[in-house]
Amino acid sequence: MLAGVPSIAFGLFGNAFFSKTLGLGFSILSGGLTPALSLSGGQQQRLCLARAIALQPEVLLMDEPCSALDPISGEVIEDLMLHLRKQYTLIVVTHNLAQARRIADQVAVFWVQDEIGRLIESGTTTQIFEYPQHSLTNAS
Repeated sequence: MLAGVPSIAFGLFGNAFFSKTLGLGFSILSGGLTPALSLSGGQQQRLCLARAIALQPEVLLMDEPCSALDPISGEVIEDLMLHLRKQYTLIVVTHNLAQARRIADQVAVFWVQDEIGRLIESGTTTQIFEYPQHSLTNAS
């Protein structure tokens, strides 16, 4: 069992959820207490998700979930987000516009003006990326 993942999570979701859905391999799950710092960046990110899911939230807030990951680990996390959004509301903060385009249903664009963060535009992914209305959003 992983240190920091409540045992209730294993009861609620089972080992298959952690090993298949979250990609935390059987060796990690069955190897006794495994310190999180001994895991790769991608495994640590999936462990954070496991901890969050164990609380059975209605909403998951993910702040730059792939920013410090290699491309392969980032793709695994994106695939996981696509899976999780079927069961949870995900709010993802990212500077990666390509990632937002791949995973989002709705997009909100914020910009700092006069030292104040402001909502510039929001809408469906298609609206924002294909038919932007604001000059800053249309700056591509």
